[in-house]
Amino acid sequence: MKKLKLVHILTDISAEREISSINQLMNITEYGIEYTQRINEIYEGDDWSKTNPLSGSDISGYSKGHYGAFQSTKSAFLEEFTEDLDALVICECDCILSIELEDFAKIINRGVDFCNKHSIKYMSLGDTHVRGELQSIAYELDDEFEEFQITTKVILTHCIIIPRHALDYFTYAFNNFSWDTTDVWFNEAIWRSGVSSHAITKKPVAFQHAGFSLIDGMWKDLQ
Repeated sequence: MKKLKLVHILTDISAEREISSINQLMNITEYGIEYTQRINEIYEGDDWSKTNPLSGSDISGYSKGHYGAFQSTKSAFLEEFTEDLDALVICECDCILSIELEDFAKIINRGVDFCNKHSIKYMSLGDTHVRGELQSIAYELDDEFEEFQITTKVILTHCIIIPRHALDYFTYAFNNFSWDTTDVWFNEAIWRSGVSSHAITKKPVAFQHAGFSLIDGMWKDLQ
């Protein structure tokens, strides 16, 4: 049996969108997956603007919210991915599911198997579209795992799976690569490793809850 942990990164637990996310995810323990919360303070100060983002990134589109989100993801990975885990699942504070929790747990377990089979370093269970435009296009399928696809790009990392074989690589990457929004960072971090493929679900199951986003500083529709 796999040993899996889901880390729920939270910021404002009084917000409706985070309450909805917590209510959906907190009982994942019933299906053999450890659940832990990390409640982070909103990032303050301007140090984020003094650090270098990934090569080619335009810092004008960023804010302290994006910097704080990356730092939260980084600390969640480095502190929560213990050597005994088969995989770590990281969910953002506003992650909501389109399926029942039991089915979500099954997809996580299957996703880990898929990543192991194809040496995938991380998988997104989120959407493949941004404002209606397809962003992640599958280029390889697997008859054994019809629910997943291999792609060259992952977006909207509301829920990601990082398998055990990627632990050492991402530990190095988080400690040595420049910061960025998590979506862009994971794509370029994989590219730097010489591996061009990621994994996504054929039918996304994790979405961003509608409401005010502290990270982006704006109201957002369900995505």
